[in-house]
Amino acid sequence: MGATPLSWAAWNGHEVVVKTLLGRSDVDPNKADHDGRTPLWRAALAWHEGVVKLLLGRDDVIRDRPDLSGRTPLSWAALKGHEGVVKLLLACDDVDPNNLDDKERTPLYSGGLPAVDTREWWKYYSDEATLTPTGLMSTGKHHSGERLSAGMREW
Repeated sequence: MGATPLSWAAWNGHEVVVKTLLGRSDVDPNKADHDGRTPLWRAALAWHEGVVKLLLGRDDVIRDRPDLSGRTPLSWAALKGHEGVVKLLLACDDVDPNNLDDKERTPLYSGGLPAVDTREWWKYYSDEATLTPTGLMSTGKHHSGERLSAGMREW
């Protein structure tokens, strides 16, 4: 099965079309394509913050649904360095920043960092963190061997 009209509109950042389609009772905002990619997944990957906000504003959207490789919208946004989308997704209580993909990578590990709790990392580094175009997150703080919170893996 291919992508739905809603997925294509989300992928291309057409906010008016997305809003119109979301207003229809026959449109499923969680319908995935043959690779498990949902409209939210596509909007997060393509850096369309406005579309991501529209989708996150609905109670029926599954915010943390992985594609067939286990990558969530947060994983892809972090990998691609989409800071605004990462922040929007991390603000959702039902997004798990520690979800592992099929290669046992967390969203931040996908973005170039070891497996850590993304929400804790973001709180700790948010004033100095940047997401580069290649998806790597960088800060001026030294964190080698440092534990950000109890129960987290050491770096």
